[in-house]
Amino acid sequence: MNEGNNTKLLTLFGWPEFWFVLFLTAGYFKEHYLFSWLPIDYTLLCFIISFFLILKKWLLSNPTINFSFYLWIILFSLILIPTIVFFDLSGYSGEKILKFYILTFWAAIAPVLFIRNELDFLKFLNIYFWISFIIALNAIINIFFILDSTQRPASFSADTIGIGRTSGIGILYLSFLIVSTGKNLTKYFLLLAIFFISLIGAASKGPIFAVFFCLMLLFFLGQYKSKRFWKTAFFVLGPVIILITLLFPYFPQLTTIKLLRVLNVQFTDPSTNTRVESYTETFEQILSNPFGVGLGNFSEHIQVYDYGEIINYPHNIFLEVFIEGGWLPGVFFLLIVFMAILRSFNKIKWFKRVTMLLFLVLIFLSVNALFSFDLNGNRLFFVLISISLVWKETKPAHSSDNTHGR
Repeated sequence: MNEGNNTKLLTLFGWPEFWFVLFLTAGYFKEHYLFSWLPIDYTLLCFIISFFLILKKWLLSNPTINFSFYLWIILFSLILIPTIVFFDLSGYSGEKILKFYILTFWAAIAPVLFIRNELDFLKFLNIYFWISFIIALNAIINIFFILDSTQRPASFSADTIGIGRTSGIGILYLSFLIVSTGKNLTKYFLLLAIFFISLIGAASKGPIFAVFFCLMLLFFLGQYKSKRFWKTAFFVLGPVIILITLLFPYFPQLTTIKLLRVLNVQFTDPSTNTRVESYTETFEQILSNPFGVGLGNFSEHIQVYDYGEIINYPHNIFLEVFIEGGWLPGVFFLLIVFMAILRSFNKIKWFKRVTMLLFLVLIFLSVNALFSFDLNGNRLFFVLISISLVWKETKPAHSSDNTHGR
């Protein structure tokens, strides 16, 4: 038994998908005291390992270059033009440029090389799901047993937005499994409960709205016609909602305050006001700078403060590309995202279940990118765009119905 487990573990360490997911999620762990004592940048380490493993897999599997690879080359080149004009490698700007053209570029092009169909996608998402589960479980422990009422929820190095994003993907993945299999409802209830409690406990507006928007999409895209949908919704989602309602009085005070602000239609939350101010001023600057201001130079032109500190990006990835890259790369990026969403939606008719999951996760990340993180913080968004563009439209040999456990 132990020998078999060791073999599986060694096999996992040989998967390029495993190291690529670790590359994407290393930031959620590397500053935590359990890992920060090692003199290693985990993101850089996982980038190097995933680079060689993915390149090896690509070279050994009839290597071809998909058209989406050239789309990324064009976009990153267009953004490079104003960046060279206003070139500054000092401070935040220099760090952002290096990360964008090494790490984020790798996140965009890597799926073109090794994720081609539903089996590849599910292997990638399975690994991401279990890392998300670890983050969600640690978040719950912190929220209820470690942090006091004045501390913001956290899990390892993940902040509230990071917890919300990973929990949201876990919820969508489980919802997909529930609708596609209708089995193991007790296990799904427990897992969904963990992810929902983590999501609500983090009280981050963007991920909460994005999750419920995607669940509504799942409903309106035809699953409401299925008896299995109503059965699983009643026996799984119902108890989860009841459990969260019962636990609500036990959430820390800061969490409940943030949750009430999420439900406040007048948007009196200071962070919301900051974002509205940022969006307004960014739009005005976009009109005045059609050729962009260069990567990392947002705060040189727009001074917006959040909790006393100046923000370095507009908290909207599309506005960020327009203001720092210029109108041309901004429009080009919008076209790439629109093309990815359209292609993933159109593929739903080919493999109804797995492509539904791809579409929902892409929409979830698109909505999050409207409110959270900068270009380098949205690497998973670039990954899902690439997967949507590179996904083969011919059905693989294995059936897409048997998806659990791959």
